[in-house]
Amino acid sequence: MKIKPKSRIHEWKTTNSNEIRTFIGLSFFASYLLQAVI
Repeated sequence: MKIKPKSRIHEWKTTNSNEIRTFIGLSFFASYLLQAVI
């Protein structure tokens, strides 16, 4: 079996970017809630 490092790196990048997007969305939502409370 041949291992394709490029595809694995690509998969890691996509999952990493998705996690970063989720984190940014959650932090933005949290800051919005804090502004609404204050």
